[in-house]
Amino acid sequence: MRNQRFSLVLVTVALTLFAAAAACAQSVTQLGQFTAPDLYYQSYFGWSAAIAGNTVVVSAPGDEFGGSLLYVYEKPAGGWTTVTPIAQFGYACSNGGRLAISADGSTIASLAAQCYGGLGFGATSIAVWVRPAGGWQNNAPPTAVIVNANNQPNGSPCGNNFAMSSDGKTIICSDRFFSGKNYLYFFDRPSTGWASTTKPSLTVTLNHSVSQMSMNGDIIAMDEQLAPVLQLFQRTPGGLQQIAQLKTSDGVHFGYGMAMDSETIVIQGIIGNDGPGKVYLYSKPASGWTSATETAQITAASSTSTGLQFGYSIAKSGNALLIGGDPDAYVYFQPSGGWQTTSQPNITLVSTDPYAEDFGGGVAMQGPTMVIGDPLEGANFNYNGAAYIYEAQ
Repeated sequence: MRNQRFSLVLVTVALTLFAAAAACAQSVTQLGQFTAPDLYYQSYFGWSAAIAGNTVVVSAPGDEFGGSLLYVYEKPAGGWTTVTPIAQFGYACSNGGRLAISADGSTIASLAAQCYGGLGFGATSIAVWVRPAGGWQNNAPPTAVIVNANNQPNGSPCGNNFAMSSDGKTIICSDRFFSGKNYLYFFDRPSTGWASTTKPSLTVTLNHSVSQMSMNGDIIAMDEQLAPVLQLFQRTPGGLQQIAQLKTSDGVHFGYGMAMDSETIVIQGIIGNDGPGKVYLYSKPASGWTSATETAQITAASSTSTGLQFGYSIAKSGNALLIGGDPDAYVYFQPSGGWQTTSQPNITLVSTDPYAEDFGGGVAMQGPTMVIGDPLEGANFNYNGAAYIYEAQ
């Protein structure tokens, strides 16, 4: 059983060059492992991951008794294999529960929780690192820290839900205040580069609270917490315009895992913990997004991947879909006629580690490369965590 976690994996952009290869891929092979020095008790390494270009970042958010770190890796000249980090850095008490990385790999953003009384809770911020000209530096402080001006302890402040545009120039986040009012904030990178700020570029009042959000270009997807509704908005020079509502045909509420690219939105459904989990997939019509129910439902083939585990983490690249299922991870390739409802993955990935307890807890994918985290891995329930590199052929 996966521990209840405060955020989910933010997944990376898709590569269209992989579309044809994914459709005919027959196997997925483990290439190696991401190593991390000095992992401590309950590091939860592999909780979340992000990939862009030749750069991978993996989080170890830790707990209230230890610092938390992000580990940055670069693809070796000979290709991915077992690799050591080129840099590691962190900020605040709990860092890396959710990650985002720009398409060129130059900007990393992470949820970061401030600490009150030595505990990892309270007001949150978004820490941003920009790669220096000389490359990533070990123990580098954040380039910028984004905190909503109304941020306050013990509420649901900015940072609990956030997303970053693929060019790394816009960060959005939502919050809810004690008054019950819900807001969406836009932070746009100044022309001079990211700098710490408490002032959003744009604030939008919402009529619902948000569990998950994602963005692709000027399209933003946000769920309605505890409701079977996914709201789609488009940012325009005049503000934010709602363009569609995506719903489930069976009334199931949306959950935690979510992936979005220019053609597809994939999001977990919450059906309880008493049966196979379910994921909902929406394909954009040729004429553009419009209100609709799902294109396809993907249901866990194994009853062990229940409604709270299956789809807790999701990644998509081209025609390939990677779903974390706990205890396994599942790969689906889009059929030639388009996505269809199924309960049968093309490939099931199973950890060979005897202590794997949350394999697929954090996933990311770009092209044929897949990153799969297992944050609860470790002997004697120490939850050091692990992360692995796979490739589709």
